[in-house]
Amino acid sequence: MLISRISIHNPQFTGVVFLLLLSLGLLSYFTMPRYESPQVKVPGVNLIITYPGASPEDLEDLVVDPIEEAVYEIDNLTKLTSDIRDGFATIRIEFALSEDKVEKNNEVQQKISRVQSRLPEGVNIRSIEFSVSNVQIVQLAFLSKTAGYERMQALAEDLEEEIERLRGVKEVDLEGTVEKRLVVDLDFQKLARYGLSASQVADIIRANNRNIPAGSVRLGQQAFNLQSTHAYRSLEEINYTILKSVQNQPVYVRDVAEVYFRYQDPEYIARAFGQKAVFLSIYPKEDVNALPTIEAVKAVVARFRAQLPADITLKTVFDQSVSINNKVDLLFGNLWQGILVVGVFILLFLICGPLFW
Repeated sequence: MLISRISIHNPQFTGVVFLLLLSLGLLSYFTMPRYESPQVKVPGVNLIITYPGASPEDLEDLVVDPIEEAVYEIDNLTKLTSDIRDGFATIRIEFALSEDKVEKNNEVQQKISRVQSRLPEGVNIRSIEFSVSNVQIVQLAFLSKTAGYERMQALAEDLEEEIERLRGVKEVDLEGTVEKRLVVDLDFQKLARYGLSASQVADIIRANNRNIPAGSVRLGQQAFNLQSTHAYRSLEEINYTILKSVQNQPVYVRDVAEVYFRYQDPEYIARAFGQKAVFLSIYPKEDVNALPTIEAVKAVVARFRAQLPADITLKTVFDQSVSINNKVDLLFGNLWQGILVVGVFILLFLICGPLFW
């Protein structure tokens, strides 16, 4: 009753306290991070393994079992489960909650590196850490019925660069893409004419595609590090790489080979809405409000969509802000219902109370 007596006899003080509490509540509402799930750091890793063409039995014997044997050596392992299908497997590794997340993830990577040489060629292992922030907040898809994956991938890479510049974005993953590789198509008749072999050409190109420290130079009290930069930046630089000299004339790579980029055959086909697709999955940084980040992504996407060719469309596959806003609306709906019920009971007490006194 002391609080009630002070409030009644000091209305100005009560009003100021009420306004302060209201201001703190509004400040918390507008500044607190909003996620679909709470930020929980769990020590663990998911391994995504692809081995095209392998049966579940071969995948288990040649890939999954060696990895599991290596991971079992890590201390405080609480759970290890595997799911194996044709050409695809997942391994879920969990540790005690008291363990350091970063340390355990590094140990898993070390174990995988040790067994990597024993695995067959063509095995691809992708590691995904346990983290709520590793849940995508937006997924986009470039769609087309006529355009090739190469064109859609080029557009997706351009959009990826723009989105990665946003403040709250941790990373953007491209899925459904095809890998681009450099091809040096040798003409063996020309190689024989110049007295060169395929291995010599490969060694010269490899040797020129390096950044090599060249020591340092000291000027007075200052020292400057030098570096010899030879990493290729374009196909033209490769074409004009000198292989040897014949009669005081240089022999370039372009004299014995054709150099170009080629997209590999896709290991899998991505589709959405009944069309060919290239996906962009956007992941937020930890402890960042997801809603402003999603709005910033939408603004970039809207500008980019206006520049697309007519045969390619960009659609939103998943938008976490829809779910977050629904949950916030549900929270405030319940809050107002509670306030209404409390207000009705107080009003009834004030009106009908004297009848029972």
